[in-house]
Amino acid sequence: MQLFLLLLLSNSSISDANDRVNETNNNFDLAQIIRSIALIYTDDKLDPEVEEYINHQPEIIWEDNAYVYLWGMNVKTDNPYETGKEILEKLLEEDKLYEYEQHPLELGFLNDYPLYQTPENDLLCKKHEKECIEKILKNKKNVDLLLSGYGFYKSRYITFLSFHHFSQIADTRMESAIPSFSTISIAQKIYHISLLQKLDNITNPLLNELNQLKNLLKQADTLIAKMIVLSLIDENIELFNYLYQKGISNLNTETNQSKFKPLSSSEMSLYKAMYEEHSKWMKMLFDWTSDINRLVKPKKNRTPFTQGIIRLLYFFSSKPNLTVNTQYNGIVKHLLRITKLPPKLFYQEYLLFNNNVQQDQIRNYTGHMLMSYSNGDYLVYQARVFDIDMKLQLMRLIIHSESIDNLKINNNYLSSYDQTIPFKEKDKWCYSGIAKMFPEFRCLNIY
Repeated sequence: MQLFLLLLLSNSSISDANDRVNETNNNFDLAQIIRSIALIYTDDKLDPEVEEYINHQPEIIWEDNAYVYLWGMNVKTDNPYETGKEILEKLLEEDKLYEYEQHPLELGFLNDYPLYQTPENDLLCKKHEKECIEKILKNKKNVDLLLSGYGFYKSRYITFLSFHHFSQIADTRMESAIPSFSTISIAQKIYHISLLQKLDNITNPLLNELNQLKNLLKQADTLIAKMIVLSLIDENIELFNYLYQKGISNLNTETNQSKFKPLSSSEMSLYKAMYEEHSKWMKMLFDWTSDINRLVKPKKNRTPFTQGIIRLLYFFSSKPNLTVNTQYNGIVKHLLRITKLPPKLFYQEYLLFNNNVQQDQIRNYTGHMLMSYSNGDYLVYQARVFDIDMKLQLMRLIIHSESIDNLKINNNYLSSYDQTIPFKEKDKWCYSGIAKMFPEFRCLNIY
């Protein structure tokens, strides 16, 4: 009997203990579920380094700035710089008043500034097109007509080159207006066309232009400005190449060494432009993912209930801090580091670099979707700078060799990327490279 009672008490105790364990497990499971839900719906803290980065405010430079002049460069005005400054001051004022959908940017005032019509003329060709320069030299009537209508761009281009700074102002939003960068390209082409009318005096103006363009390349603080200046340098070198091969210029070995020297490290660096570009973009990204009204637009075929559900889903699946933290630590920091590398190390890093950083699809589906469409191959921009530097090297090699058909290649004229020699491709000499766009940046025509 005692043994039976003992067994009964033991079973009862075991049963009570099991009940307590089950209750504890249930409570633990519930706590875990609550914590998991909280983790999914709660945003991360914003990294201090990231916060400082997205709140970075670039210096506004009003004096001696080619960007200010650019805004007035194609305006019918006697003072393009003051006109450009006036336009930018109004854009900054609009930017201060901006509130999403409540006070959008009012850009109608730009219509108050009459613009010169963009010329359409087949003489405004790109000089890497082999027939371009010959076409200009053989069409004097067409040249005279073009210069009589748009010759003023020659002096405006010379003025543009003279500025020390090339620093952006007022372009801080997706809706922001930008100046007509194509105007610079048109003005340069007209400047070159006018120079080609006096071949005896063409070398020094072109050398001066090249030096001034190198300064603007160093000073430009946006990627688009950098790429525009690179295209201007490309045009300059192509014209030099034609003149040298045709025996028109008086380039010699001494000029080669002093005037066609490689780009300096500051001229090649995209660090500042990449820093400013991504800081601006990440601030826009943060603002967009922080505002449900930007993410979910009302649609006519949606009921208020459906719209509310969609807004709720976006609210829970959007993590602004997590998005910019991941973007900065996963890509931007590495991009900025790689832009400081010399070409050979850059090339090695480029081959390994992965620009598809993975956002947390469960906690941050909205950020995942946004970033999957925005991470372009930004390193290609740096590659284009190195390509232009190799084009300068190719020009030095042609002058050094004194013959386009028999290049005297030595270790001073190898590819900056992989130490390979230039190769002949159809009617061009080229270096191998990375950037698929603008392959002409690392090639020169054979005339």
